[in-house]
Amino acid sequence: MSDPLQQYSNAVLAYTASVHQARRVAEIVNRGATALRNWEHVQVTGILGEFPEEVRRRHASENDVCGDDWPGAQQIANVLLAYHQAKQALELAFSEIPEALRHAVKNPESVAPPR
Repeated sequence: MSDPLQQYSNAVLAYTASVHQARRVAEIVNRGATALRNWEHVQVTGILGEFPEEVRRRHASENDVCGDDWPGAQQIANVLLAYHQAKQALELAFSEIPEALRHAVKNPESVAPPR
């Protein structure tokens, strides 16, 4: 039988990593959404094709959408699925810790890393 505290510690690490990855993807999409509010002046970098000179000349970095970083729908889904799976694994690992030992760890609701 494996150590439930070690299993929980491993689950915390996996959950924390999944939260960081989800936040990273959300930030990329949010930056793109913010830029696209003024879509007439936006260029997408790292793609095939060339934007008009006036857009390239006047653009500022906040008006760039980085095509190399932009996630596809499947990538977004994979990140969200990984988060939900890690959260379930965290809750299961916590439930497998004997009641007498639970005082030694944070409960799952307290685990999410700060923003």
